[in-house]
Amino acid sequence: MNDKELAIGSLDDPSLLPDMKLHFLGYGSGYNPKLGSNSAYMKLPGDGMLLLECGESVFRTLLGVRYFNKIKYLTIVLSHTHSDHSGSLGTLVPYVYRRTGTPVNIIYGNIRQRRELQGLLDNFGVPPMHYRLMSVRRANAINLERRVELFGGAPLFIEMMKTHHAPELACFSILIMQMTDDNPSQIFWSGDTDDFLPAIAMLQTFPNCRVYHEANTSHAISHTDMDEFNEALLTFADDDIRLADKWRKRITLMHLNSDAACRHAAKLGYSVPRIGR
Repeated sequence: MNDKELAIGSLDDPSLLPDMKLHFLGYGSGYNPKLGSNSAYMKLPGDGMLLLECGESVFRTLLGVRYFNKIKYLTIVLSHTHSDHSGSLGTLVPYVYRRTGTPVNIIYGNIRQRRELQGLLDNFGVPPMHYRLMSVRRANAINLERRVELFGGAPLFIEMMKTHHAPELACFSILIMQMTDDNPSQIFWSGDTDDFLPAIAMLQTFPNCRVYHEANTSHAISHTDMDEFNEALLTFADDDIRLADKWRKRITLMHLNSDAACRHAAKLGYSVPRIGR
């Protein structure tokens, strides 16, 4: 199937659907570089890649990913611009442009985040021709026109929701949805946040939603405390242990601050990322 066929394909064509599977490049917190910068990618049709977060270790890790070395199109979404989420932009963007000749799409949630991203790219010295800054609203509208260069022609919809993390920055959680009528699935990516209620709402509302949530065991300000999140899950399940366990099976905890946090997450019944290549 060529690019033209992808661009005009039916939304019902299963060949256009991504597997809605995230492949992790790292899952450590900003102060836990041992586990790599918290980031994951999704394979898209037409040799496309959707990258969530672009922290300090991401470029180096991506160079070892076989799929990355054959992509034609790259779209990046960042929850915010702390360096453990954006530190590879200055190298990754020009590298991809010079290898493929195609500007990298960088989706932003609001004007404030656009200014932050623009300032970051300017400070890195990335030429404007190497990237396209695109509002999430515009990205969704363009993708309805079946643009291969954005999501590989896949029928995806992205929503960026403001969240509480760092008042000096625009901070978002990210919801990725398939625009299909049959058995739609969703991915909820929390970003860095101290508000876990939206994630619980996603579990209650969407039976096929996978939740990827940051968690911390050091009671850090502006991050989600793992034990508090676990207690809230049981509370919203009305103390139904089976329901809470069912929800936990759909949750992967990430942005973990230590090896002990990984062990604690697994002990509580949550998934912990595996590094995918």
